[in-house]
Amino acid sequence: MWRTDSWAVRGGIVAVAVVVGAGVAAGVDHDGTALVSAAPAGASGPSPATTEPPTDHDLQQAVDVESGMTPGQVMACDTAGGRATGWYPSSASCPPEDLAVIGDGVSYGLVVENTSDQVLLNVPVTYRFLDATGSVVPEPVTAFSDSDRTADSATIPILWPDERYGLGGMSYRDRPGATQIEVEVGMPDRWVPPMEAEVTYGGFRADEQVEITGITVGYGDDGEPIVRFGAQFPAELAAAQRSSGDGGGVGGMRGFAVYRDAQGRIIGGADSSTDIDIGVDEPEAGEIALDDPLVVPGIDPTEVEVFVRGLLA
Repeated sequence: MWRTDSWAVRGGIVAVAVVVGAGVAAGVDHDGTALVSAAPAGASGPSPATTEPPTDHDLQQAVDVESGMTPGQVMACDTAGGRATGWYPSSASCPPEDLAVIGDGVSYGLVVENTSDQVLLNVPVTYRFLDATGSVVPEPVTAFSDSDRTADSATIPILWPDERYGLGGMSYRDRPGATQIEVEVGMPDRWVPPMEAEVTYGGFRADEQVEITGITVGYGDDGEPIVRFGAQFPAELAAAQRSSGDGGGVGGMRGFAVYRDAQGRIIGGADSSTDIDIGVDEPEAGEIALDDPLVVPGIDPTEVEVFVRGLLA
């Protein structure tokens, strides 16, 4: 694997360390000569200095990872069907006598940032949860278990220079005791200069596609965090959307909330159970709840981040 970082829980409270990596030096060859390349057909603007394709060593320093988690017990409607299948109905309409702790879980969040001057394509991210001894706390055996119960994974399809990509969620564990999240970032499939990526991918940058406003944090009946916000296209994209004849907003995007405490440390996260709609003329209301109720104390609403990803996510 390309890079490994881990964060620990001390005394039941998540303590997070931020790893700072060195970016690729921009615009100089190995002998110090500035490199200039012609702009590809369709690229906008003048031809800036670019680097040679980075070495493996360069790329090992090209990504910063920040992460954190909170362990806890998961509440759900513990019906006979749930015990048999591993699928538990929401507690929202659950008879009080059936609401119970059904197991152990973790709420986790992580943010990956590209600190290089190259566009990284298909970046694999693997993460696992460890106890205080460093042993993996695996997923429980259910009808929905993956073949590898010891680790979860995701692929970030594209990361532009200085772009940040956030993920969050809730994950069941087969026993209590998870105190750390360990994250490994693998080598990307490809890396290309921004000018080339601009032509190929239309200048797509996830963090410039959607404006997130008005983030608030509420709590459900079982103490689970519910993040609410508005999502809207920025002015230039909204104008393009209106000119295309579709002024009613766009759906089909996925959202992630990353919880932080008052010190800005990541202490968990969640993903959206439904698609996020993006407004054109005004923000569309969005919501990301920790669907399987798990309490995450210490969330500071002013520090919470929301990431919305489109078709490339």
